[in-house]
Order: sequence, then C-alpha cells, then structure tokens
Amino acid sequence: MAEKWFFTRDGQQYGPLTALELKKFAKDGRLLPTDLLWKEGMPTWVPASSAKGLFVSPPPMETVGLPTVTDAPSVATAQPTQSKDRLVAAAVGFKRRAAEAARCAQATAERTQLVNVTLPRAYAELGRVVFKDSTRRTEFAELITQIENLLSQRSQIEQECKARPAGSTLAAKAKKAVADAAALATTKAVDIQVYHAYSKLGEAVYQRLGNDAGPTAVTQPISMAVAKRDQLDEELSAMASAAQDRWLTPKRIAVATVGLAALAIASVGLKLVSSDDSGFRNRLMGEWRSDSGLTLTFEKGSVVASGQGGSFKASYTMRPASRQVFFKLNVGPEPRSFAGTLEADSLQLESSDKAGEVLTFTRASKPMQSGGSDDDLTPNGKSEFYQNGYHAGKVVAGNFRQALASATSDAERAGTLRHMNEVRAGFQNALATTRREYQNRQDLIDLETGKLDGFTDELGATPDR
Repeated sequence: MAEKWFFTRDGQQYGPLTALELKKFAKDGRLLPTDLLWKEGMPTWVPASSAKGLFVSPPPMETVGLPTVTDAPSVATAQPTQSKDRLVAAAVGFKRRAAEAARCAQATAERTQLVNVTLPRAYAELGRVVFKDSTRRTEFAELITQIENLLSQRSQIEQECKARPAGSTLAAKAKKAVADAAALATTKAVDIQVYHAYSKLGEAVYQRLGNDAGPTAVTQPISMAVAKRDQLDEELSAMASAAQDRWLTPKRIAVATVGLAALAIASVGLKLVSSDDSGFRNRLMGEWRSDSGLTLTFEKGSVVASGQGGSFKASYTMRPASRQVFFKLNVGPEPRSFAGTLEADSLQLESSDKAGEVLTFTRASKPMQSGGSDDDLTPNGKSEFYQNGYHAGKVVAGNFRQALASATSDAERAGTLRHMNEVRAGFQNALATTRREYQNRQDLIDLETGKLDGFTDELGATPDR
C-alpha cells in the first residue's frame, strides 16, 4: 500500500499525498522546507527540510493550489483553508505578477526607445557641435576624419550631378534622370552614415567629458536620457532578481498573457503622445520676434528665419516633454544648429556656436488652436524621403512618355518601351534589395518606394509592350 504523507503550515493541514506527489509539491514550491511532515508510523511531525532528497535547491517562497486535508492527526486548532480562499489567494498572486509583467514590458519598451532612438539622436547633435570645434580634433582624430571623408564623398556626388550634361535628346534626358535618381539614393545613404558617425563622435566625447562636452542645450538631453536609462536598468535588474526562483517570471507573463493588452495600451499611449506633440506644436506655430530684428515663423514641419541677412528656411524637430525645438540654418560658411525652449510667453533660443548666449523671442501672432494633426510627414502623409524618390520617379517616367509620344517608327517605340521596362525592373529590384538588406532603414525604404510609385503613377495607362 502506498505511503500517505501529510504536511502542515501555519496551523493548516494538507494531504494525503503519495511520495511522488510530495516531491512534485516540493519542486513546484507548494511545499516549503519550513513545513512539517508526517506519515503513518512516525511518532511526531518533522521539518520538511530534514527529508533526504526532497529539496534539490531552495524553492520559491510562494504557495498555490494546496490540497485539502482528508485524514491526518491534529496539530493545531486552525481549520483547513477553504477552496474559495485558495482560489482568491491564487488570483491575487497572479494579478500582482501580471502587474509586474506589465511594468516590465513598459520599462523594456522605454529603454529600447532611449537606447535606439533618443540617445543616438542626442549624441549626433553633440557630434555636430564637436565636429565644428577644431579644439577637439586631436582627441578624437579618427572619428572626425571619418566624418570628413563621408562629407567629402557626399560633396563629390553632388558635384558630379551638377557636372553631368543635361542632354539634347529625350533618351539622353531620361538617362540623366536615372543617373540623378541613383545619385540621390546614394546621397541619402551617405547622409545616414554621416548621422551615425556624428552619433559615435558625440557619444565618445560625452563619455569622456560629461556635461562639459558642449552647450547645455545639447548636453542636457543626453544627461537626462542617460539617467533615465540607468534608472530603468536598475528597475529591470531588481525585477529579474525578485523573480529569479520563479518559473512564472514577469517577462514570461508579459509574453504569454498580456501581449494583447500591451498592444492596446501602446496604441493608446501613441495617441496620447501624438496629442502632447500636437499641443506643443500648436503653441509653437506662428511668428516670433526678437529685439535684434530677427523673426522666426514656425509652420508645420518647417521654420523660416528672417532678418537683415535675408530669409532662411529649415525643417525642425521637437521634444515636447522638455518644451524644446531644434533646427539648423545655413546662415554662414557652415550650418548652425539652434535649440529653443518654449516658456510661458517667450521662446529662448541658443546657438550651437555661441554657448551660453541666449536670444529671447516674443510671440507676434496668436498660437494655433489645439486639435490639428501632428506628424513629421508631408501634407499628403508621406515622408520627405518618399517625396524625393517619388519626384525622381516621375521625372524619369515623364521623359519616357515624351519619348513614346515623339517616336516616329515602331522600332523606335519598341526600343523605348524595352528601356522603360528595364528601368521599372531596376526600381523594383532596388526596392526589394533595400527591404531585404536594410530592414531597419525606413528612410531608404521610403526613398525606393517613392521612386517606384512615382514612376508607375506618371506612366498611368501607358502600355508597357
């Protein structure tokens, strides 16, 4: 006859269990070393920790699903826990762990955003400032030389485009348009490499000099992001340590049971962020004037700076959480970066080449009412990279349309169609290659998609054979 084991905890008795069931309870954490064990024939109850081979490693300090008592000697006056109470306790425990899982997922997403987007962008801004400061050349010669080589490569591409003859025939014009589109794609790829090189330079300088690496407007976003990242690292590490002995960790719960809820929360969060961005942009939009005669006019996606030296237009980026706006203007031999902080009724503007010197602007027009859409796309909802590609594709296709319309023979028309299909196939292959080899480069994917769409839309119903 199989042995029947019983155990007790806090005056409550559980069992009977077979020896195999008892070992499983110990393995699952439902039996603790501090519990008391008894079976028929034993003179008294003994600690479970004294049972040889029962505990291989320290079990988790959690209890779920303990069996009810059917037959055991009384060791306390307390009554066994009822099934309803046990279910409630299990539900409360799972709810707590689910809350931990939700926070774990949220913290992980925040850290990913900081490490992959916020910090690289802030480092790149610092890198641009350092690159213009010749005093750092000796300390960071390798990184600065890398940036110079990339900028030289970009300049060479632009010069080649300008030097390329326009051509007198439609075929020559189409050939030039294809070459210009390819040069545009190459230029965008180099721009991305320059951005990453600036980011590496900024990170290296900040790690060595900290907040002394550049102007406060440039270093402060980095220090805030680094502090937040370190805080999240500590929080995630604490979660991992607390769940070290559990199989049902917050991370596993997040993956297994709250995935859909996390997606729902994320979608709501994106709407809230968009709403916050929209409110900040609406407050920023309009005309601002300084005592020095300089005027800034913010529109959706662009800012125009006007003064005695003329007017300059540039795109801008925002950080609504810190009420900051950033843009770059070609107002001298080298582009100058500006960082503005929006106060209650003023805009405090600081230039990257004049650290500590702040120019105050006051509003000259009423702010836009809230409720407008907020995105960094063009009015038709497409990115700037897509628009550039789309325009290039339309130019190429337009030349083919003219060539087809002016064809004087079937052979000439057939040759033009063949060339047109080759170009279309080239655009399709370029898009497929970009999606395969640059999966995380949405800007390059948008560029190639725009070229193919522009080419296709411009041709419309034009036969391809």
